[in-house]
Amino acid sequence: MNYLFTLIILISSVFIGYSQTIYPSQNISLLSKIDPEKTFAQNWGASGTEKYAGCYGWYQQSKNKEYAIIGSSSGAYFVDVTVPVSPIVIDSVKVNNSAIHREIKTYSHYAYITTDEPGGRTCVVDLQFLPDSIHEIPQNIHNLPPKAHTLFIDNDKLYLATVTLMDASSNLSMESLVAYSLANPETPVELRRLTQDYSTVTAGGCFAHDIWVNNDTVFASCSNDGLRIYKLTQQNTFSLLALYSGYQYAGYNHSSSLSADKKHLVFCDEVPTGLPAKIIDVSDLSNIQSLSTFNSHTHATPHNPYIVGNKWCFIASYEDGLYLYDISNPNNVSIYGYFDTHPQHGFNDNYPKGYAGNWGAYPYLPSKIILALDMQNGLFILDGDANYKNGDGVISKTDTYLNKNTLIYPNPTKNQLTVSVASKPESLSYQLVDVLGREILRGESDKSEFIIDMSNVYTGVYFLRIEQNNNVIVKKIVKE
Repeated sequence: MNYLFTLIILISSVFIGYSQTIYPSQNISLLSKIDPEKTFAQNWGASGTEKYAGCYGWYQQSKNKEYAIIGSSSGAYFVDVTVPVSPIVIDSVKVNNSAIHREIKTYSHYAYITTDEPGGRTCVVDLQFLPDSIHEIPQNIHNLPPKAHTLFIDNDKLYLATVTLMDASSNLSMESLVAYSLANPETPVELRRLTQDYSTVTAGGCFAHDIWVNNDTVFASCSNDGLRIYKLTQQNTFSLLALYSGYQYAGYNHSSSLSADKKHLVFCDEVPTGLPAKIIDVSDLSNIQSLSTFNSHTHATPHNPYIVGNKWCFIASYEDGLYLYDISNPNNVSIYGYFDTHPQHGFNDNYPKGYAGNWGAYPYLPSKIILALDMQNGLFILDGDANYKNGDGVISKTDTYLNKNTLIYPNPTKNQLTVSVASKPESLSYQLVDVLGREILRGESDKSEFIIDMSNVYTGVYFLRIEQNNNVIVKKIVKE
């Protein structure tokens, strides 16, 4: 009798195991998955299966906690991922417009959430009270445009792209690109509209669909007009730096991502389906060079790229899930890993739905966990292998002696860091990068103790890389 009972339990366990979803992967593993949204999108040609759009991450340095912010058909969810195997939905914002498109960025302890759907609205959310709750700032206080397709935050500026503006008489108009000051994050102040400097930019052409901004240089993916690169000058005017179009496999230029050294840009053309991603050399904007094209499968559709440092590039690849590429040799990009968030497609070269599956990702949290959001399946919290974590272009190798005999204080810091090494170095260099892998400071010293001025560095989390006699250490730094 006991033997029969044990056999039944074993057989049941086998069938339960097979009933669980299998997610094909390579060098990326699943930590957990969460699917809180129950409403399906109804607008903009929705097929009735879409529930999620853009995602972002936020690090709460005062409490050492990490969060995922995931756009959904009803608004956005705020998920505590500090313990990545046990994510917790803390709160949500409800917009009630059943949207497909939604994008999110953060600044200080605020989240900015956009949508371009009918009936939608731009949201500003105060995150400082997490993990208890979030507080939405009323629209009549933040006074941002009611709708925008996407947004980007660079230093203390907010950029909105494909914007629906409303004047004092409630008349609506369209604008390609608008820049705002975030000196007061709850009440952004408009600085400049692109059409104030380029009046020929209209809804019929050259509209910025998506943007990547670095130190006020705007890489604007302008749909069928290709890539346009603008500079917001110190006088708060836009200046056109470069045009890039007519390249191989050109289509609807959708979105881009810049490497930490500012030499390479990866971008995706979303329409028609099946176009490969591109990597170009942008170190000289007067002579942009095409380097290579790449894709997960011949007919797959790359959607959104995310470069980490100078070596790694994640691409949200719709039905193929999330792919990780090694771009250290930009002339010969190779697949390093993947995680298929959309196994219902199957592992094949046929893509009947095209735009279903993985919408976006966020690989920039201090813990280096990877957030990936699937339009149908929800949020996946993923873990890259050791090679990915230790070889992203910021961390090369760790020297035990240097690690034990280097003091960096105070941390957190307000204005300056003191670095003390065990002995006077023959050569020592340092580099401070942000969580996107962008270089903020660099310098050299021949002293055993020196000071790094942090007074002009924005509040946030950074990584300090110190190299001495070909040995390297990296420390996480918090600027208050």
